Amino acid sequence: FDRHQRPIGKLISFYEYTKEKRLIDELEKRAALDGLTGIYNRQYFDQLVTKEMSRCQRYGGNLSLVMLDLDGFKRINDMFGHAAGDLALISTAKTLRDNLRLSDILARFGGEEFLILLPQTGLPAAIILSERLKLALETQEIQYKENSFTVKASFGVTSMNAGDKLSAETFYRQADIAMYSAKESGGNRVTIFDTSIAEEKQLASLAKQG
Repeated sequence: FDRHQRPIGKLISFYEYTKEKRLIDELEKRAALDGLTGIYNRQYFDQLVTKEMSRCQRYGGNLSLVMLDLDGFKRINDMFGHAAGDLALISTAKTLRDNLRLSDILARFGGEEFLILLPQTGLPAAIILSERLKLALETQEIQYKENSFTVKASFGVTSMNAGDKLSAETFYRQADIAMYSAKESGGNRVTIFDTSIAEEKQLASLAKQG
């Protein structure tokens, strides 16, 4: 204001939020990642699955899901200790990530289980990829102190297209059934989901209950 109390200009102040925004972004990123392996965690993966399933059902195409579980993981912990087990999980995550496309989504499901979501990928391509990942895992030696070991895994593969009205829970369940079928068949193999496997599981469960 001048001496007659008339405005003679404007004062503009800028709030510095760059550091605050950077901190928020970092916290959001950490919340989405598994603390040990650095890949996505189960909670964030659930969100991505829901989005990709909706996209597939709305716009068409294919979507495949791979679930894998490390075979004999307890033996690694028992023989070499839990630090070696952690190293096995970290190495597994790195090997899987190095053999996936940028569009593929990898997560640690919990324990020694991992999930891979493959957008715009049909069942044949998902099987080929799973076989390649299985080979990459079993041929990579992991060095821990004076010891070296390899990891093997059982893979379950399922797929959907726009015409399939699946829930995320059912999609997970299909991959889980196929994966456990691979494990029960000796492990270190790739098994695809089909209804006959699901029926066998259901009959076995009913038999146990009876």
